[in-house]
Formats: sequence, C-alpha cells, structure tokens
Amino acid sequence: MGWLSNSQCFSAIDENKVFSQVIKQLKNKDFLNAINNLNQLIQQNPSNSLYWFNQGNAYYMLGNYVAAINAYQHVSNHSNLFLPAKLYTAKSNIQHGEKANAVAILTELKQQSLPPALEDQVKQELSSIYVGEALLAQKNNNYSKAIHFINLSVDIFPTVDALFIQGILLIKLKKYNDAKYALESANNLNSDTETKRKIENFLLILKGLTKQQVFNHNWINLITEMGYNSNYFETTSIPEDKIFSTVSMSTGFQLIKHKRLFSMLTYSFEWKEVFDLPSEQLMSNYIGLPLKYERSKWILTIEPSYIFQFLERVKYLTKPGIALDYVFKFATGWESKTRLSYVTYTPWSSDFDYATGYYKGVNTGIRYINSNYLFEFYYSLFKEKLNNQTLTNGTLPGSYDAFGPFMNIVWLVSPKFNLEGSASLYNKSYTPAVIPRNEWRKDKQLSVHLTPSYYPTPKTQLFIRMNYIKNDSNLESGDIDNRNYDEKILSAGVNWELI
Repeated sequence: MGWLSNSQCFSAIDENKVFSQVIKQLKNKDFLNAINNLNQLIQQNPSNSLYWFNQGNAYYMLGNYVAAINAYQHVSNHSNLFLPAKLYTAKSNIQHGEKANAVAILTELKQQSLPPALEDQVKQELSSIYVGEALLAQKNNNYSKAIHFINLSVDIFPTVDALFIQGILLIKLKKYNDAKYALESANNLNSDTETKRKIENFLLILKGLTKQQVFNHNWINLITEMGYNSNYFETTSIPEDKIFSTVSMSTGFQLIKHKRLFSMLTYSFEWKEVFDLPSEQLMSNYIGLPLKYERSKWILTIEPSYIFQFLERVKYLTKPGIALDYVFKFATGWESKTRLSYVTYTPWSSDFDYATGYYKGVNTGIRYINSNYLFEFYYSLFKEKLNNQTLTNGTLPGSYDAFGPFMNIVWLVSPKFNLEGSASLYNKSYTPAVIPRNEWRKDKQLSVHLTPSYYPTPKTQLFIRMNYIKNDSNLESGDIDNRNYDEKILSAGVNWELI
C-alpha cells in the first residue's frame, strides 16, 4: 500500500508541513498519530480527497474497516483517487465480512476501463473471493458449488492457487483429464520452486491413483532393490536367511489413442539374484498388450500377455496368459471391479517339467478413490495346477484351490510421502493326497505388506518394502515335510521415472 502525497494541493504552508509529517508517520507505521494529524487537515480542508484516501489507508492498516470504508467514501468521484478508493472499499468489505458488497463493487469496477495495474488488482480480489467461496463449499462437501466458484475464479484471474484447487476439485468429481490440464496450467504459471515440486508430485500421484499411466503416454521406469528374506526356502522344513537383490525396468509405448479406445505395448524385465545361490538367479521378461474401452460409467480392459523366464541364464518357463477387467463406476469415487485371468506354465525343457501347469482365477470387489486415499477390497477364487514334487520320503502335491479376501490401501500423506499397505488371507486345499500320509494338505496363509515411499523429486521414489507371511498347515513336523512357517521380507529400493 503506497502513501500518496502531492504538494500542489495545499493552500497553506502549514498543511504541507503537517502532511509531510503524516507521510513519515505512515511509513513508520505510526498510524494513530497519522490519523490525528489527518483529522486536523480534513477539518481545515474537508474537500481534499488525498487526506480522506490516506486516512482510509491508515484505518485499514489498523483493522478498523468500518472507519476505512467511511473515509474512502469521501473521496470525490472527480479525483484520480476515486477508483483506487473503490478498490480499497471493496477490500475493507472483504476484511469486514461483507463479501456480497465487495463482489458488487469489484464487479462494477471490472466493467469499467481501468489502468492495467488497477485492473489486475480488481481481478485478483474478485478471484480471491471466489476461491474462498469454493473452499467453503468444498469443506461442506458441496463439490458442484465449489467447482462453480473456482471456475469463476479461474475465468477472471487464473492464479496458481486457483488452478491448483480447481485440479483437486476436478479429481473429486473424477474428471481426471480436466484435472490434469488444470494442474499443468498451474505449473506453467508458477515460478516458485517448492510449489512447482508440489504440483508435479501431485501430477504423479494423480497418474498413480487413476491407474492411467499405461494408456496416457510413453514411459520408462528403472527400479533397483536389495532386501533380506528370513525364510527363503519355504519349501523345506529348515528356513534359511538370505540376502537378495533385484533390478527391473519397465516401458510402454502408446499404440492407439481414441476418444474411448486406448492401447499400448508394454514390456518389463526383472533380474533377481539370491546371494551365495547362483542357482536362484531368475530373469523374467513380460510383454503385454492392454486394450481399454472406456465409457462414462464403465471400463472394459483386455490384456493378452507373454512371460518368458531364464533360470541361471538357461531357458526356464514361458507363461502366455490373458486377463479381462471390468470396472463399473456406481457413485462418486466408488467403483466395482471384476478381474478374470488365465496363465499357462510351459517349461523350455524337460529338466523343468515339475513347473508345468496353469493358473486361473477370478477376483471381484470394490474400490474407493479420492485425492488422498485409494481403498480396495476384493474376494478371490483361484486355482494353480503344478506337477507333484517327489521327495525322498514321499510325494507332495503341487496343485491347489484357494479362496479368501484381499485388501489394499494407499494413503497420500503429502505430495512427497505416501503409504501403501495390503493384507490377504487365503485358504488352500491341495490335491492329490499326500503320500505316504494319504491325507489332503490344507493351508491357511496370511500375508501382510507395507510400503512407505518418499519422493525427493517428482521422478524419483525411495521406498521400503515390509512383508510378513504366516503359513498354517496341517503338514507338521514329523510329516513328509513341515509346511508351517513364518516368513519376513525387508527390502529397500529406488524407482526412477526416466521418461
């Protein structure tokens, strides 16, 4: 706020001297003494708009907005201070809680021909009022009203804050493409480094929440990870502690982008090694071709895939498969989802015949998505058929049927930190019967997973994975093998988004 002076407006030298003292007092924030001197000047020269305008400014700075409004209203409409006085009358009304009066004054000013600097101030004030109204409506969960006000704000004066809030509200309304445009527009306007990081992080979070990455653009990701497994050989009765490392890369290239139809070619590679065990060096390659058709209320995705693996750099398994997803949006943020999948296991050579088999399954459930949380709950039915394992003291079945619930939660604690957790409880029945015990093997397996992640930059994720598996089996110590075990896996890694 500037303090205006004009020596040519004084009729007597004492006015000039007193007003010079007023300007010094205002600059030194001595507002009470400045008001006292201005009262003397106004009493001597009540038609001087300069005195009234500065008195209004002094009252404004003291928080006496009623007195400020009264002073600004005495500024003559013939004065060049009239329009600034109207602006500050509106600002005083805002501070006094009279937003309707402020909107009326600002709207009237906006329709006039104003100097560019003053025009921008008027637009900013009006935009700021609408932002406040949008936030109030959002707090009351009235998102249609909130988006109405934030759209008014952006149309009048598109500030970084207004565009950012518009993006958040559009996510609430599940208008993800519009939300992405609003957030990117905010990023383009923004010049503050920290704010830019927050917006870019939120764009990454938006991409992750909506699960649209494989359909929206080309990408390349690189992940490195190292960890500890308390029971690597869960197929034996004697657990062994092992250190392992993993390096993986994934990429995708857009093939089709239509209004409702999307398709991409995806590829990923993973190299996993267990320290001191060269025989456990596993390399996996995955190729997928997801095809998605989207309507306003539902999404249908079909994804044929092909996996080929190498064990100790020797050809190991091929796993051709197909998956079908159906998503139905039945309320704001709420979706139901059903997934059908089928994969066959074919060894490259007879040395790995024990791995021959297939997997087929279905899971169905619901999920809820908003700007801070993703919650999923599914119930699964699946079957995995593998050849039996022949041990020194009998035969262990490799095929089983399973059922049970699965839950997953993602919490976006802040733009730089998120937390993901999941849990499942599956009941497994194996066939055929165990030899020589001649009894069906039955397992109950509890799995709990937790991954906190930190994003030092928008394209870098630091994560820690914690997994706990407890398998409760009727095959106990003294049987052909003991299948009761606890497994703890702890690992840490980095995920870079290269493109």
